[in-house]
Amino acid sequence: MPLYRAGFSSATPANGAAYATLNAPTRKANIHQIDYQLITAVASLVGLGTPANESTPPVVSSSITPVGKPSDIACTGRVGTAWSTAPTAPTVMVDEKQLAAVIGAGWTIKWAPDEYDELKIAGWRTLWNRGGATAGQLNVTILFDE
Repeated sequence: MPLYRAGFSSATPANGAAYATLNAPTRKANIHQIDYQLITAVASLVGLGTPANESTPPVVSSSITPVGKPSDIACTGRVGTAWSTAPTAPTVMVDEKQLAAVIGAGWTIKWAPDEYDELKIAGWRTLWNRGGATAGQLNVTILFDE
């Protein structure tokens, strides 16, 4: 399966809002790694989970198409950075980390080579601001296959 990568800077999310989403509209996606670092010095509690409204999914209004190698088939997965219907808070977080208010503070979520976070067809994941206030802006890189 080809590997795809997307790197981007998030918007500054309000309390209880998404930094970004990844969805797999037509092919299953397997997330291998997510890296994120603060680019503003604001303490931030960042969670990863499935948006509660996955069954009536968010509607992305701004997205990034991840890239693979030139010989790979086109990626169908999309990274959302703005939504006309926003994702809602995940019921369960599969990962959650507190970042200190220091530019460059970050975290890497990495699955073992024979493991991954599977996104079913039409599935979603979101990086979520779990803090009690506005959070810091993030640089994010997502690596997945489909």
